[in-house]
Amino acid sequence: AQVEKERLGEHVDRSLLHNVARMFSALAIYAERLEGPLIERTSAFYAAESTRLLATTGVPEYLAHVDSRLAEEGARCAQLLHAASRRPLL
Repeated sequence: AQVEKERLGEHVDRSLLHNVARMFSALAIYAERLEGPLIERTSAFYAAESTRLLATTGVPEYLAHVDSRLAEEGARCAQLLHAASRRPLL
């Protein structure tokens, strides 16, 4: 829920998110409890956003938005999540 809030432009405690990800990894529950649900929510979020944008913008604007979102997700993965999450999320 916090990652989605950040995607929507809300301020979130990035340090807390990073620490939670590290804790889940240390407890060997990262993939099951964090990464799996995050990938599902990410897919749903971007499917809805894509549908909305394709209906309201032109192709150049849509592609620019996609490029921007990919950069945001890459930075989010690098700063907050386990490195293994980068490939499934991007």
